[in-house]
Amino acid sequence: MLVNVDAAIFSQSARAGFGVVICDHRGRVLAGNRGYFERIQIPEVAEAMALRQALILANNLNIPNIMVASDCLSLINKVKGLVDRSPIGAIVHDIRKCATKFGSCTFIHVNRTCNEAAHVLAKSAEHDVWSCWINEFPDVIRTIICIEQSLIE
Repeated sequence: MLVNVDAAIFSQSARAGFGVVICDHRGRVLAGNRGYFERIQIPEVAEAMALRQALILANNLNIPNIMVASDCLSLINKVKGLVDRSPIGAIVHDIRKCATKFGSCTFIHVNRTCNEAAHVLAKSAEHDVWSCWINEFPDVIRTIICIEQSLIE
């Protein structure tokens, strides 16, 4: 399963939104999740917290093997690295620990254009504390999903 994840900073409300989209090998959306974290204004912290949320969702759905895609290269490099002593080191450690709950869990960097649905969910999360969709997706990403699915078929 492909798990796309992204975060967005809302400076006016001092929140960071996150978006998660989980698709099967055919590009069909199995689940989506969005919400926000209070008082997060550092993009890399928001991206790390969003990635951890994506792993929690995939684990809760009992998905055995995942590939997690993020457009935050610095975070992907930290998660793949040996030791992280940066300010987000504790979150990175938690991400690595969560990853061990899967049969297979890999992390990849993707372009923003390949992460559009998760990005739009994150940008739409400023006033949505937490929403989750199973076997469907919200209207805000309907057009993106339809376009992506038509490219696959």
